Amino acid sequence: PNIYMNHIEAYEMLLDDGKKTGGLLGLPAAIGPFAAHYFLLNSGTDVQVNQAYCAAASSAALLNSLRFMHPRSEVGVDIPMDAIYSPYSYATQMDLFGKCTSKNVVSTAGSNTFEGWGTDGITSFPYGMNLEQTAALLRCHLNATAGWSVTTQHVDDTHLTLSKMRFDMKLALSDPSARVI
Repeated sequence: PNIYMNHIEAYEMLLDDGKKTGGLLGLPAAIGPFAAHYFLLNSGTDVQVNQAYCAAASSAALLNSLRFMHPRSEVGVDIPMDAIYSPYSYATQMDLFGKCTSKNVVSTAGSNTFEGWGTDGITSFPYGMNLEQTAALLRCHLNATAGWSVTTQHVDDTHLTLSKMRFDMKLALSDPSARVI
């Protein structure tokens, strides 16, 4: 089941196996093996700017979690720099889009399905970005020639079991530079 991050059970899952003590509220003091990924993603998470930008907000958080890799230009990570955070690289939902995304993800012309609705292809019908568009957006910022690979996995219970999904996620997260969203 899903557990919201405002429940102590969620944080217990991020912490060590519970055998150690000494942390806050009697919880273990050590983090679990996959918790670092959560805390890196969480450090760059902002509230999504509107209901259509969930994929953009998740993508910005993912890119921001990679900002601690030095030097990023040599490892093929392009994190946009919002003028508000200058001179520090920090992606926001508004600065993820540029020439590459206009060409490969969504045009800025907007949809003409419902004339007058929306100002771009994300806030126009059918609203938001699908899984493939989100992967394409990330590919615009993660250089494939530097070794970055963005893959998608549709969750289909006829082909993917919960155990298989957990195994795949743990395998991906065993790499410190990998992310799962």
